[in-house]
Amino acid sequence: MAFHILIIGGGIGGLSAAIALRRAGVSVAVYERAAQFGEAGAGVTMTPPGLRAMDALGLGEEVIALSDNVARTAFYQWDTGEFIKTSEPAPGATIMDQVRVLHRTDLHKLLLERAVAAGAQVHTGHALADFAQDAQGVSARFANGQTARGDALIGADGLRSLVRGALLGLEAPRRTGIVAFRALLPRVLVADLMEDYESKVDVGANANFVRYTVRHGQVLNCVGLARSDMGGEENWSTPATRAEFKAHFAGWNAHVYALIDRIPEHMLFKWPLFDRDPIAEWRVGRVALLGDAAHPMLPFLGIGATMAQEDAVVLGASMAGAPSVEQGLAAYVAARQPRAAEVTHASRAQGEWIMGKGVADAFRQELKRNPVMDYDVRR
Repeated sequence: MAFHILIIGGGIGGLSAAIALRRAGVSVAVYERAAQFGEAGAGVTMTPPGLRAMDALGLGEEVIALSDNVARTAFYQWDTGEFIKTSEPAPGATIMDQVRVLHRTDLHKLLLERAVAAGAQVHTGHALADFAQDAQGVSARFANGQTARGDALIGADGLRSLVRGALLGLEAPRRTGIVAFRALLPRVLVADLMEDYESKVDVGANANFVRYTVRHGQVLNCVGLARSDMGGEENWSTPATRAEFKAHFAGWNAHVYALIDRIPEHMLFKWPLFDRDPIAEWRVGRVALLGDAAHPMLPFLGIGATMAQEDAVVLGASMAGAPSVEQGLAAYVAARQPRAAEVTHASRAQGEWIMGKGVADAFRQELKRNPVMDYDVRR
């Protein structure tokens, strides 16, 4: 049976889902609230499960070409700048076992191009106003006055998903008490401060400072995470100042301060981190959730985008040949919910460990590969 599915949200999850569904022979229309696609976010980590998911979508080689391998990460003491240790690739690791990094805009552009090439309809300037489902399908109404009709609807509309709110009721996400400062700047601005590393992390009590290059060494991505009572909503584009960035890293080593001082202030942003507790059901009838709309999580495993990509692969496989959209969506949620719950808890646990008071000493003892990284959605 041929289905037509509406996807709300044209981010990484929504576009990955569009590609997966088209590969399964499903007709797809994506509706994005932004008037146009542009520069989106900063660096994004592609974990091994994410690479495997992209490979399942036929994009593995292209993602590898766009990204940079982080074979080793060097860890340093937060206050003294003392070297602690370096992570090393596991013996016998293949290219699909790598951790790779790339610019989020580059990944999004690739997904958009491939979704359109696969035959997905992609509409910008369509902010969802409401939707309703009946025995025959789902109708969506948008703020611009347009309407759409499909056999099912996927909410891939992020942490504050309107689709989730309509399905499950309004529930505030959990404020974690952690703030992220981020900057993406030309490497040339800090070339004399760069050392011979692919990725570097300064670890300390209640904070960590990460940096790595993307676009094949041309652009430096910096992220500082610190415990904070800062208010506000999740918004990647909230401007920050050097003064408040440094205030959250008071007492840190001179190299961190020097790097922060080089960041042009118009390139510096902040946002508080949120997540949600896992839920047992992401579907009501012909409507289901995907990505952050279903399972927003903390960034300590670098696996948030990966989870949306995995969702997309499983959604496509579940809808291929499904006797009804309800059965296809039910199979998708049943397959994905346990994995999402496991990774949500693992991300929280990793955050508590890496933000702990004794984390620098813990790093000296051992670096364990988290078992959630062994997952392969292709199997």
